[in-house]
Order: sequence, then C-alpha cells, then structure tokens
Amino acid sequence: MTRLKRISFYEVWMPLKSDFRTSFGTTKLRPAIIVRVEDDSGLEGWGEIVAGEGPWYSYETVWTAWHIALDFLVKMIPGDGDPAKFVENAERVRGHNMAKAGIECNCGRINNDNTIPAAPIGIRPVSMKWREARPARIDPNM
Repeated sequence: MTRLKRISFYEVWMPLKSDFRTSFGTTKLRPAIIVRVEDDSGLEGWGEIVAGEGPWYSYETVWTAWHIALDFLVKMIPGDGDPAKFVENAERVRGHNMAKAGIECNCGRINNDNTIPAAPIGIRPVSMKWREARPARIDPNM
C-alpha cells in the first residue's frame, strides 16, 4: 500500500502579463500557494490553493490559507492519503474551503490509480519570488 511521505507548500508571486483591474483595484502580481504531495514510491501530485491576496472575493486570503494549511490541515491528512478521510478529518475546521481543496485534490491525485498529474504550468521558481515552507511529514497513524 502506498503511503504519503511529504507535503510541501510554496508561496509564489506571479507577475501578470497585463494588469488585472476590478472594482477593488489593480493587480500586477498574483500571490499563490502551490502544493506538492509525495508518496513513498516517489509519485508527486501538484496543485494550488486559489485564495487571493485580499478578502475581496472571500474571507480567505493567501496568508490565512497558508496558516490554516500548515498549522491545522496537514495534521489531518491520513497516512494513506485517502481524500475522503481527509475531508472527514478536516470537517473540524470551519470554512477555509480553498485551503482544504488545495490539499484534498492532491491527495486524490496521488491516491487515484497511481497516475502522475502534470506539473503546474508556468511554475518556474527562478523567475519568481517564492519561498517554501518546511516540508511536513505525514503521520502514518492518522
């Protein structure tokens, strides 16, 4: 049985090709959290927590999602990466659906037929400001 080994979070700031204007203002850089899940066979799943920079569309922001994902949700990921178990475990956390979805989808990618999803398009850390959180170890007893 395949077991999840590690989950990594990357904060990236992507320069937009052109300014993005809304009634809330103009954006030139888009922050994002890229999530990478790895199992013990070396398979990887990549995804994104889609929260925005400010609480304009939703109360979730890239920074609140970062906090919730790293400080609470990673502790709720089952060792086998079963997305249904993760959803059940994460019900204790109210709201924060963008943070939950960024993790849940990756667990599903690793857990579903052991296929490797494509790496995210356009993620080139050398051309962006980015930082990586300390990779979290998955509790095999969860």
